[in-house]
Parts: sequence; C-alpha cells; structure tokens
Amino acid sequence: MNEDSLCAGCGTPLSDDEVYCCEDCRDWWEMTGVEVSEHLRSESDE
Repeated sequence: MNEDSLCAGCGTPLSDDEVYCCEDCRDWWEMTGVEVSEHLRSESDE
C-alpha cells in the first residue's frame, strides 16, 4: 500500500483507504464516468 496515494479528483494526499479528499472530488470523479474500482485496479497492477 502506498502511503502517498492521492485524491482522484485533485491530488491531495490521502490515507490508504480513501479515494477522495472531499465530496466535490467524488462528484468530479463520478462526472468523468470512470469507475473507482477501475482506477484502483490499474494502480495496483503497476
């Protein structure tokens, strides 16, 4: 696990179990139409 994981929306550092730092970033990510699970899976494959 990477302690330096970043918010999918704005790049703010997060703790391991977080994907967004705030509701706005969650809404932004949902607007992109990309599934969070896809994002996490592609990162763990590297």
